[in-house]
Amino acid sequence: MYQYLLLIKTDEEKEFFTLIYNKYNKEMFHTADIILRNTSDAEDVVHETFLTLIDNLDKLIGNEPHKMWNYIVTIVKNKCFNLMKRKYKLDEQGIEDYLYTEQYGDIFEKSLDTLMIESERKEVMIGLLKALKYPYKEVLLLQYYHEASVLEIAKILEKTPDNVRHISIRARRKLQSLIEESEIWKEERVRL
Repeated sequence: MYQYLLLIKTDEEKEFFTLIYNKYNKEMFHTADIILRNTSDAEDVVHETFLTLIDNLDKLIGNEPHKMWNYIVTIVKNKCFNLMKRKYKLDEQGIEDYLYTEQYGDIFEKSLDTLMIESERKEVMIGLLKALKYPYKEVLLLQYYHEASVLEIAKILEKTPDNVRHISIRARRKLQSLIEESEIWKEERVRL
């Protein structure tokens, strides 16, 4: 961990990074090892992920733990998939389909009817996002859920910013068409 701390400027960021490192290091390795089934490659991916996290500490500071883990595991998985594509020359369809979901806020602030409607819509949206292929779903998650910029997404997914912009446009169009076909939103128009 010492080599990472040398790359961080402020004491506050060093302290925050130490917390992240201690809390998520084993989980990151476990995730990478499950995907790659290779200890050495998993260690490399975790190292690369920590370097990416150092560059994006501002995205993590102040986030809720589930949102922070979601952001971290998205980077780990994408680095694994990029390594697999390079190493094993897999196509986009050969990559594991995955999705991260967020939790609801305070249940007591919402009526039962509101929660039921949100629950149904969330399930439909999860299903619609699952229907999207790599890298569409990853770009949308990073862009809207994690509020990452195009440059940050490009760095995480190892793509050019122009490529990320085009992927985002195509992903939103595809998701919009899936939403329009969905029964739960037939009565009201949802626009991305």
